[in-house]
Amino acid sequence: VNADSSVVQLRNCQFTCSASDYASILSSVQSKIYVSKSHLATMGSTCVMFSSTGGIFDLVENECTVSANLGRVAELFDTHSTVVKNIFTGEISSSNGKNKAIYADSKNFTVEDKDNSTSGF
Repeated sequence: VNADSSVVQLRNCQFTCSASDYASILSSVQSKIYVSKSHLATMGSTCVMFSSTGGIFDLVENECTVSANLGRVAELFDTHSTVVKNIFTGEISSSNGKNKAIYADSKNFTVEDKDNSTSGF
């Protein structure tokens, strides 16, 4: 999904995205993204499940699995984000234990980030 100045809501969904090089479920610019109570998986050499620039990004009560050489659940740039009650599982072959499931730049405003479980990143 590519969203530009849009509103996208994924609720009670199951998504699997697989690609040999780069796998991504959603990329957004200046959009309102709401993902809740879903099971999501990406598989590929490099995976970024969600990429959001500007706007609002809410990830609540999901199970997210990333299987890749390099990968993250989300990359957030200049967003207002809420990330609550998620289970993040990484099957990252190049993991050194210092990778994060969620990357947020210095312009990201985190509204809430709590009760998440993370393993394998």
